[in-house]
Amino acid sequence: MFENFLLQELTKRIGSQVEITLDNGSVEGILTATSTNFLTVSPVVAYGNPVNNPVFVAVAAINGIEFPQGV
Repeated sequence: MFENFLLQELTKRIGSQVEITLDNGSVEGILTATSTNFLTVSPVVAYGNPVNNPVFVAVAAINGIEFPQGV
């Protein structure tokens, strides 16, 4: 139930800068898509330019999400 609510809220934030915390690290970048089980994030490196290799994050593996302000 919580995952459905989370996905609904994240869908509203597609295109936003996001920091996702996982058990084994974190993923930072632009939220580009959501699906039933995964989020797609385009990592941002070097001068804020997105990378062409998206990262797929399992919704069940997410420990926390932040949306940095002023980025």
